[in-house]
Amino acid sequence: MSTKNLSRAKLETSDGNNIDTLFVDNRQEDNESHVGNKLVITCEGNAAFCEIGCFEVPLKENYSALGWNHPGFGYSTGIPLAVHDANAIEAVYDYAVNKLGFAQKI
Repeated sequence: MSTKNLSRAKLETSDGNNIDTLFVDNRQEDNESHVGNKLVITCEGNAAFCEIGCFEVPLKENYSALGWNHPGFGYSTGIPLAVHDANAIEAVYDYAVNKLGFAQKI
C-alpha cells in the first residue's frame, strides 16, 4: 500500500471511546468523474485490523478509503459491543462527511 496520501486519526465517539482510523486520499479535484472522489469505508471483522484485508481492495481500484478498527481492537479504545460499534460507525461517517468533505451519498 502506498503511503503517499495516507493519514491516521483518532475519532471520539459519543460514549467517549477513541476510534483508530486510516485514510488514503485518492481524490483528483481537476477530474470530477475520477473514482478517487468516491470514498469506501471499510472495517474488518472480529479480531482483525483495518490496516490489512478489505481496506486494500478499494485502493487497488484507486478509490479513496477510510478504514477503522472496532472498539477494543488496534488503537481503538473500548470493548467490542454492538452499542459501541454503532457509536463508532456514527463517528466515522461524521468524520468522512464533515472533516474529510465527502458528499452524503449512499
